[in-house]
Amino acid sequence: MLHERRIAPTAIFLEEPGVSPATLKRYPDYRKDRLHAPITWDRARRGYRFAEDAAAAKHYSLPGLWFNASEIHALLAMQHLLSTLQPTLL
Repeated sequence: MLHERRIAPTAIFLEEPGVSPATLKRYPDYRKDRLHAPITWDRARRGYRFAEDAAAAKHYSLPGLWFNASEIHALLAMQHLLSTLQPTLL
């Protein structure tokens, strides 16, 4: 969202990705500590934006989610199993 817009108000995060208000309050620490995202809160515009001092902000993206071959096989097997179950079984 921040790549598409220069600033993303809180309401956008609550609506589009379906983030809860509690998660949104916890998000800044997680974003900085674990994802090393150069995102800051802009008080004047009341929204999140990329930090101006971060030259790499336009190239920043969230880290990927990677699976090894056995994990992919297990996920595909589970997907197939769940798709063949009758709705009343669960």
